[in-house]
Amino acid sequence: MYTIGIDIGGTKIAGALVDRSGDMRDRIQYPTKASEGGQAVMARVIDMVGSLRQAAGGKIEGIGVASGGQIDPRTGVVIHATDLLPGWKGTRITETLEQRFGVKARALNDGSAAALGEGRFGAAKDVTDFVLLTLGTGVGGGIVSDGKLLSGALGVAGSIGHMIIDCDGRPCNCGSRGCLESYVSGTAILKRMSKLAVERGYDSPFIRRLMQGEPRNSSLMRDAIDDELGAEVIREAGEYLGWGFVSLLNLLNPAMLIIGGGVAVLGDALLDPAREIARRHALRGEWDPVRIVRAELGNNAGLVGAASLVWETD
Repeated sequence: MYTIGIDIGGTKIAGALVDRSGDMRDRIQYPTKASEGGQAVMARVIDMVGSLRQAAGGKIEGIGVASGGQIDPRTGVVIHATDLLPGWKGTRITETLEQRFGVKARALNDGSAAALGEGRFGAAKDVTDFVLLTLGTGVGGGIVSDGKLLSGALGVAGSIGHMIIDCDGRPCNCGSRGCLESYVSGTAILKRMSKLAVERGYDSPFIRRLMQGEPRNSSLMRDAIDDELGAEVIREAGEYLGWGFVSLLNLLNPAMLIIGGGVAVLGDALLDPAREIARRHALRGEWDPVRIVRAELGNNAGLVGAASLVWETD
């Protein structure tokens, strides 16, 4: 029997049927259309769950949801969400799904869910202390210490994207300034490229595609590597990411840092400058054992991890 895994992000909602080996089938994806508000987003989630349940022959173990924002894992209620998901705060995710479909439902922040997925089926299968960063429309994360997901007093620990790396820095969707998300998310990187292109009067085939409104997806991000200005901004973002690594390493002493999300397609163009900053500035004892790797499950880590929530609460 399958569990339905759902991953709600600022740009897209992904879903699939997931078995207890972490294998998926019938993966589907809808645009989030977040600007339409929380109720409209939840309606799309319900529609997706209905389609997947039908694909499973009507029988499922439960529903696991990974979502952007701060989610109380005990109640499945959205405690807080930035403007990437307007009107999402207060949404009662698990209650709504349990009442509609009559099965167990669980919900968790998408970064924490992705950490569960990578820990159970991906890059960190044999690692007890690691940090996952998801770089996409925003920046999320999950922290596993001694084999357990770090949840905090309210169950919302792991908001790595809102770690301050410059107290007088760029404004963030959360209302603060200098958050890591404002420097290394896909949104921030492409916005920085556009801004510098205008300021410098820079033109290239890639910049024209960016300015003309081509979908801001992983494919466009990957093509930025071969553009002169694009490569400069990616390196700059990598250095900021490195400063985030320094704080995580010094504070948590993980054995592994895992990078997931759509921005991970930048690979070493982003990670090499981040590694160099971390090597030079992290306390030596924190840097020596760490491995910095890409997520093995890619963009599926969140929905696989979300599905595992249902099994862990049997």
